[in-house]
Amino acid sequence: MPVSKYSQGFTLIEIIMSLIVLSVISVGIGSYLQLGAQGYIQNRDREQLQSLARFAAERISRELRHAVPNSLSVSDDNKCITFTPIEYAGFYTNQTLEEIETLEGVMSGSVEGKDAKVTNRRLVINPVRMADLTSASRSAAIKEVAGIQPWTISFNNKTTFASESASGRFYIYGIDARFCISGNRLTRATRKVGNTAFSTAVPLAEQIVSSESEFNLDHASLNRNALVHFQLAFSQNGEKTQYSHDVQVINVP
Repeated sequence: MPVSKYSQGFTLIEIIMSLIVLSVISVGIGSYLQLGAQGYIQNRDREQLQSLARFAAERISRELRHAVPNSLSVSDDNKCITFTPIEYAGFYTNQTLEEIETLEGVMSGSVEGKDAKVTNRRLVINPVRMADLTSASRSAAIKEVAGIQPWTISFNNKTTFASESASGRFYIYGIDARFCISGNRLTRATRKVGNTAFSTAVPLAEQIVSSESEFNLDHASLNRNALVHFQLAFSQNGEKTQYSHDVQVINVP
């Protein structure tokens, strides 16, 4: 019985051609999927870097805006900025600042005296330089705080303040803080006011490009607020994000 030519199957050439066509299609599909995966990874890395940069910039800006006036300094290599955060602030009503043991103060917030944490805190009036925050003629160690509004702030010793504040303001604080660009990290450390050594630095962000990141400070003057300019560069898997930001530190003596 003769065999039909339609039941003989594929020839070797037909099979090879089919494999070649399938290979070309597979390579095309694979390349398309690879490009899609690479695009996703790049977008993910870019979003992570931008999120890191936004977090770091917002954290630095928020803390610097609440620094005691004239309490900022930048290291010689522009990699660290040190400042003193305000814990409480208000307006005093004393008629004189000579040989006083207490200060009557109206707070600018809703904190009551009994709620204030004043252990190891100091009060400063009209600071013009960072050293004033530990100076016996510009600041005083707080013993206790009583009352609601106004507060009665007691000092450990009688104090004569060297100058008054034009707006009658005082600031209460207890620590210094420092942001540093160290290696590929942005870190934060603190110390008790008057101490020289900082605590162990806590990393806030990684993937920093140290050579392209720095802090700069324009000190306050009589007619200008202090201005902190910082630049942060982040890099990961070939992606790079740069943030350049300015923060004004209000100079209200």
